[in-house]
Amino acid sequence: MRKRIIRVAALLFLVTMCITDISVFAAEENLPHVASEIQNVNLNVDKTEYEIQPRTDGYYYWAVETKTNQGTVYDSWRLGPQGKGPGTISVNKTDTVTNTISGSYTSVGDISASLGVTIGTAKSYSVSYSLPVPSGKTYQIKYRPLYTQYKVVQRQYYRIDGYTSKTNNTKTCYVKVFYDWGFSYNVL
Repeated sequence: MRKRIIRVAALLFLVTMCITDISVFAAEENLPHVASEIQNVNLNVDKTEYEIQPRTDGYYYWAVETKTNQGTVYDSWRLGPQGKGPGTISVNKTDTVTNTISGSYTSVGDISASLGVTIGTAKSYSVSYSLPVPSGKTYQIKYRPLYTQYKVVQRQYYRIDGYTSKTNNTKTCYVKVFYDWGFSYNVL
């Protein structure tokens, strides 16, 4: 009985060794040679990562590069009421103005969005001003819109495969944005 146990144990030992050798040998079979240049390549990784990806069509687009406040510009005078002194003359009304754009640009919408204003649409604003008129004089109020002028430069870019590069193409425009009324008077 003791011999039988030893034989079974020896047989189990041999079977275990054979199985271990086979699995070790099988694992070694997938490994590259020590001197191989591809030792660090993981063959179980998704192969699409290493395949050649098709290039997408590139495209050009324009973007605002700079916006510069160039100060106040004026529109033409508008005539208001007149009166003879002594007394006071006043203007109290609503008048319309339009933010304008001139020069070279790609789209009014892009420039409008960049500055946060509406361009090309008339809007009404209140005009209110009073002027004392001395005795023996006749004055007429005049008023005009005051605008802040912006110089806007757009640049063209080229985008392909996730990369963007500047081109040498630019467009420059000038935008007048209403901010208030200026007042004066004529002596008649």
